[in-house]
Parts: sequence; structure tokens; C-alpha cells
Amino acid sequence: MDAATATFLSRVPEPLHSALAVRSSLASELADMWAKAHTAWPDLPLECEAFLAYVADRLDPNADADVLPRLFAADLYLAACCYAGVNRAIIVCEEANERDIARGFDSVGATATLRDEAMQTLRERLFVGTSGQPPAIGTFAGHGSLRKWLRIAATRSALMIIRKHKREVGIELAPDLPDAADDLELGHLKRTYQAAFKVAFAAALTALTPKQRSLLRMNIIDKLSIDEIGSLESVHRTTAARWLREAREVLASRTRAGLREHLQIGGGELDSIMRLIRSRLDISLTRQLQDPEATA
Repeated sequence: MDAATATFLSRVPEPLHSALAVRSSLASELADMWAKAHTAWPDLPLECEAFLAYVADRLDPNADADVLPRLFAADLYLAACCYAGVNRAIIVCEEANERDIARGFDSVGATATLRDEAMQTLRERLFVGTSGQPPAIGTFAGHGSLRKWLRIAATRSALMIIRKHKREVGIELAPDLPDAADDLELGHLKRTYQAAFKVAFAAALTALTPKQRSLLRMNIIDKLSIDEIGSLESVHRTTAARWLREAREVLASRTRAGLREHLQIGGGELDSIMRLIRSRLDISLTRQLQDPEATA
């Protein structure tokens, strides 16, 4: 086994490590990844072992053994160079993806002034890190293209700046009010069960997989369509729709289980609570995904 392959395997988590270690084609797959990556960015110097270590650290432990050929090797290399602070890598990354970053800003109608601020915020989050967090470019795992990943990041950055300015000038979005028929029942729900719901919902959201939370964020916060999510995840729209539906169902069922445990109430009353919760799931998700400390 060559040194690069050994370094790679030493960082792959179980159970994927066991699946890859016995794969006869592993060395050639890694060599192919390296060739594609280095050929795409020959002017960005990064050692092969450093690149493969970056890839290994971002593999899903539960991925199947065929995961490597599906990764966007050249995009991973560029992200790895940015994360490692390779000279000019950040400039190259911005220039290569300028059009898609602009599309992200355009998608939410950011003005020229807001775009400048959003771009500065995006740069800091991606390449410097904020609030004690490492540079976000290090979370790119190569399952989709970097240009689409950056478009989503730009969209989020622009939305954050737009919301910030709306708060600063006192503009409030129209409240998402319940139907009149729900007023009394919703009021009772808030008075009686809000604290328990907040705990159960937050626990259920935390228990979701990173992919499930990401899918919900893309759909609820970033307002991406099923087609856009499918494109970003490199899957057919029906698969994206199924994943999103499953994420919602798991969140609702775990919230229900948490409420049952905390409140010790009967199934009929619990079902009534859950009907209202399901009707307002997006509101609660928006608050939690934007601000984990928000009241549900």
C-alpha cells in the first residue's frame, strides 16, 4: 500500500473504513481523484496526501464503498486549497464561481449595496470563520458541485443581510397568523404546552441527521424548489422529494414522542396538539433554523 492510500485510510471513519480497506480498486480510485484534481488546478500547490486527508475527513461514515468515483474531485481540491490557505486559492475560487455567487444574490433580489455587504459576509464565513467557527468552506464534502454549493451559500448570505436591514429600519414581515377557526385552540396550545413543545421540538430537530437538517434548511430558509434541491444533491427530484418528506415525518414523529414523554397525556389529546403543530411546522422550523434559541 502506498503512503497516500495509507494516509487516506487512516482518517476514514468506521464502518466505511472496513468497506474501503478491502477494495482492490481503492488505490487506482484515489490516484484517479488526485489526477483529476491536480489537473484542474495545476497552479494551486497542495500535496497529494494533504488532499486525500481532506477528502477522508469529510466522508460520511455510512456511505457505500462506491462513494469515491461520485465525488467532485476537482471541486474538493479547490475547497481543500482554500481551507489550507494555499496562496491565491481564495481569489481563484471566487473568480471561478463569480457567476454562480451572483446568481445566489440575484435569486433574493439583493440590491447593489446589499450585495457588497453580503459578499463581505460570505467571504468572512467561508474563508475566515466567524463566532469561533472554522471557515465554512471546510464543510464542502464534494457530493455536489462547488458552484451550486457556493450559490446556496451566497443566497443565505444575502438573505441574512436583507433581514438585518429590514430589522434595522423597522420593517417587519407580515405575521403568519393562524386561521380564525384555530385561534382558541392555538391559544390554549400556547398557554398549556408551549414550553414542552419547545423542548420536544428542539430535541427532535437536533436528533435529525445533518443531511435531513440541511434539506429542511434549503427548503424552508433558502426557499429552494425540489428540482433545485435535487440538482444540488445530484439526485432525481423524486428522490429529493422523498428525502424531504421523510425528514419532516421523522421530525414530527420525534416531536410527538417527546411531547408524550414530557406531558404524559392520552393519544387523543396528543393527536389534537400534533394537528396544530403540523399546520405550523414551517413557522417553527424557520425560527429554529434561523435562531436555535427562538421560542417555538
